[in-house]
Amino acid sequence: PKAGRKKGKSFSDREEKDLRSTFKELARLYGEDNALQMVKDLTIVLAFKQNYFAPSLEAFSEVFGEEESKAMVQQNPGLLALPPSGAGGAD
Repeated sequence: PKAGRKKGKSFSDREEKDLRSTFKELARLYGEDNALQMVKDLTIVLAFKQNYFAPSLEAFSEVFGEEESKAMVQQNPGLLALPPSGAGGAD
């Protein structure tokens, strides 16, 4: 391993059941076709904390409206890596 880097699993090492659960949450919020495209565009989205997804969409929707927020996240799924609130968050 590189200097200063801890041995062990990286945050992207996830069990298949966790990946499936994360995809299901994406599909619930954005629709299955859109979720699939988001995963194709940014596969690592499946390693993000799925408990951020709904609160982040809600926070974005308060500012931009729901449809605009969904479109924004679909174009940039990396936004789902942000915590839903606090410094650097979706709010």
